[in-house]
Amino acid sequence: MSGGGDGVIASWDAVSKRRLKQFAKLPAGVAATSYSHDGLLLAIAISNGFEEGKEDEVAQGPFTVAIRTMIDADTKSFGSKK
Repeated sequence: MSGGGDGVIASWDAVSKRRLKQFAKLPAGVAATSYSHDGLLLAIAISNGFEEGKEDEVAQGPFTVAIRTMIDADTKSFGSKK
């Protein structure tokens, strides 16, 4: 999973290094992401200013945290039969 200052999050196939899915753009930059222990939830920290390279200021907050329920299609390769 990757997220950036442009507010875009994408899931990736680590072996082929190909993007599996790009999610809808968020209203502000992605400061951090983290999965729940079972991999079913994705927490996304969103913060204004991150996209402008103000990481030091962003680290102080405020943050908005979004929780996304992950489904198989979010993390499986297009050609996967699992």
